[in-house]
Amino acid sequence: MSISPPQTSRRTRAPYRRARQPRKAALPVAGRLAQLVLIAAVTVAPWLFGGVQAAVQVWLLCGAVVALGCWLLQRLTDRSASAVLPVAVVPLVCAAALGVFQIVPLSAKVHEILSPGGAELGRVLQDENPSSPTSLEENLGMVATAGQRPLSLYPASTRRDLALLTLATGVFLCGAVFFKNPRAQIWLCGLIAINGAALALFGMVQQLTFNGMLYWSVPLTNGGGPFGPFVNHNNAGGFLNLCLAGALGMTVWAMTRHRTHDSGTHSSGADTPRTDHWGVARTRPARGRGLLAKLSQQALDSFAHLDALALFALTLTVFIVAGIVCSLSRGAWIAMFAAAIVTALAVWSARRGHLKLWWMALAATAGLALVSWVGMSGQVRARLATLADQQTIAQARIPHWRDGLRAMPDFWQTGSGLGTYRYVYGLYQQRFDDAWYYHAENQYLETLVEGGIVGLGLMLTLIGLVFLAAWRLMRDDSDSRAPAIGVAGIFAVSSQATHALFDFGLYIPANMILCALVCGSISGRVAHLARQGSSPRVFALPPVRPLATALAALLLVAAVWACLEIRSVAAIETAMKNTRVSQTPDGPAPEVLLRATQRMAVALQHREDDAEAQYRMARLWVGLYRARALEQLRRENAPAADDLQLWQLTAPVALHASVHRLARDRRTSELNGLRGEPVIGNHLPHALKHLILARRSCALLPGVHLMLAELSVLLDDPSDDSIHLERLRRLAPSDPDVLFRAGLLDMNAGRNDLAYDSWRRSLSLSPRYLDGILHFVGQWPIGPRTIERLLPDSPSLLIKLARERYRSDENAAIRRMFAQRAAELLKQDNCPEDEHCYLAGAALALQGQYAQAIADYTRAVRLRPRQTGWRYELALALKQQGMIAEAHEHAALCARMKPNQRQYRDLLEEINHTRLTSDPSSGPLK
Repeated sequence: MSISPPQTSRRTRAPYRRARQPRKAALPVAGRLAQLVLIAAVTVAPWLFGGVQAAVQVWLLCGAVVALGCWLLQRLTDRSASAVLPVAVVPLVCAAALGVFQIVPLSAKVHEILSPGGAELGRVLQDENPSSPTSLEENLGMVATAGQRPLSLYPASTRRDLALLTLATGVFLCGAVFFKNPRAQIWLCGLIAINGAALALFGMVQQLTFNGMLYWSVPLTNGGGPFGPFVNHNNAGGFLNLCLAGALGMTVWAMTRHRTHDSGTHSSGADTPRTDHWGVARTRPARGRGLLAKLSQQALDSFAHLDALALFALTLTVFIVAGIVCSLSRGAWIAMFAAAIVTALAVWSARRGHLKLWWMALAATAGLALVSWVGMSGQVRARLATLADQQTIAQARIPHWRDGLRAMPDFWQTGSGLGTYRYVYGLYQQRFDDAWYYHAENQYLETLVEGGIVGLGLMLTLIGLVFLAAWRLMRDDSDSRAPAIGVAGIFAVSSQATHALFDFGLYIPANMILCALVCGSISGRVAHLARQGSSPRVFALPPVRPLATALAALLLVAAVWACLEIRSVAAIETAMKNTRVSQTPDGPAPEVLLRATQRMAVALQHREDDAEAQYRMARLWVGLYRARALEQLRRENAPAADDLQLWQLTAPVALHASVHRLARDRRTSELNGLRGEPVIGNHLPHALKHLILARRSCALLPGVHLMLAELSVLLDDPSDDSIHLERLRRLAPSDPDVLFRAGLLDMNAGRNDLAYDSWRRSLSLSPRYLDGILHFVGQWPIGPRTIERLLPDSPSLLIKLARERYRSDENAAIRRMFAQRAAELLKQDNCPEDEHCYLAGAALALQGQYAQAIADYTRAVRLRPRQTGWRYELALALKQQGMIAEAHEHAALCARMKPNQRQYRDLLEEINHTRLTSDPSSGPLK
């Protein structure tokens, strides 16, 4: 007996099929949603100041969460969805894993093996004074931390950079999934180009009507050289190079799409011209017509196929090129030029000369013409001239790169931690520089310091994989749009890899996510071709479905964490923006400062290891103490008391001096009374707690150690402040401000030798504190030993001091000591001959040896005849020696070369007057 299947089987299966249809129908909607979110992110971010504000980054991460959620939905609901992932995602995931590893606490032994330099810094900068019976933390009632430390020298900063790296990785993978289709890629190129052209046009208009504010209304609080909505014109140039890549891809496709379609209509007969991969007829020119005729024929053929879309794409290219030039970013110019050469060589080597890239040269020429038309050619020429200026090159980034490279031996293995370069390089800086480099202005150097050789290797691997993917796409014949996308990819990767040598553009979120989306799109397309067998399999990971699903889920979770992390950063930024610590007596009232501390405390609840926020909190408590101490001093003193003098008495350095003075004089009861004053006890211990927390979070902030040295004397043995000052000098060996203040504290403590060393180093870097140091030292007699110990070995500085500060008759002896010291130093100095002769003459003149000085002055003027200042001093020496005719000759030359200098004309009149009074019959000299 046969058993037939139940009749209800079809009916029972049908509802399930119908139930699955809505879910499958929802898949294209999810894909479109992800595409729209990603396009919105890369389009809007540059207009929001490049997305540098944490509040904007939160929304960008929310967009990444939506796109990753759409991808995960596809993975879970559609079993037929492709599980192919580009191999280029491996370096990105490994880089994120490196960042996670850097914030994991490690034992001291493991830390010593992986990062000897970081372990040594931790011991030197964070460990308590072993000679002290009780630590400052114990005196404050704080719980000691565990002995384990992470590799990162600033974990909070590493977490923020890791969150942004998560954003880039998510956008890269979403680009590989949702923009791997050629049609979507062409649309992406077009939208990027339109946005870039709009930004370039806005930037040029803003340049021509610039009033010092972005969007004519947002002030530049920290300065900068903006272009368009970007605070830094170099970042704007880097973003526009990415947009130019999209414009090139769109232009190449627009110029070749008709030819490709037309090639399919040709017959295969003998009379049909042979076509290339792009459908362009390869016709041999008639004998004798030569290359010129061939080029003319190709040009006419190209003009014949121009249409509205091609003209529109070329117009966008013109505007973007003009925008890059008008950004005045030398790095962007070099990157554009280098990328153009690399792209042209790639096209030539791939035998794709039919792309007619000479259209790009024509568009670039039109862009330069547009620059001239808007009236910025003069600024461009002046900026271009600085590329060959040796002085500009010497003062630019190269000296800073040398300083940054000195950190490599200490962190070459695993790095100092993502986001820590700005705090690390100061340890190795050997010269004075007013600028604080938030980034290294060289992404390879910054990656090497922060991620070690592992991080740099991952970065170079990613660049190489994406470049090879773009190269493979340009050689693809399966789709007419692929070569155009390949050209865009090669230009994008080449421009960003070149610009990374001179700037930090890819650390700007707008640049980062656009580059990630373009690179992900190209890598995803090539991985898809590899899966189909049209491309080498090396470009794709094995198609393991659980791997893709797990990666989508992992990135979604990571993006949610990153969103929460950046949200806490945004709260800190808002709190810090709304707080101001004044250095003058007319600052905010105590009630205002108290509310600021409360806002900051709320923000710190979710980000306790933010060292900069803890440092700001400590400064707020010090500001609150000073405001209330000033009110108390006003009540205790007469109403007519000078507020500025009272304000100086509230300074931490004044407290530091008082504590050391009382401790030196063994006035213990008065010292305890000072420490026990309510206005001190209610405020400064809170500041000390936040300083300790800041040091635990990141021991690389010089200001934290400076304030610890000032305030720790209120609880610790006053002599223990020396350990904080030693750390301070270690952290900022080339900061004259820090060294000057360290010298003041050492002088308060009676450590005169250390104070002189700090001041000497400060003056050798910059003379800005010269008057303050000399005023302080002037309380004691100045002798040769003081000059030798205090002042740097600079003959020019010594001569300047002798002339300007000690020019009165009662300081003649001090003036001679300065001149003698300068003469001694000149015997060992290797300065140029002309400068040596001048300084030798000046030193002799200060000692009254005018005859010998004239010989040196004369030789110096002969070597540098247009140096009117030197010639003027020679004329003074000649007049002093009674050589009136010779003095008149040099004075007259000075007056003719610099007629606006009053002192030259006055000297000439004095010489004429001397001549008339000594020999009236001779008349004035002509």
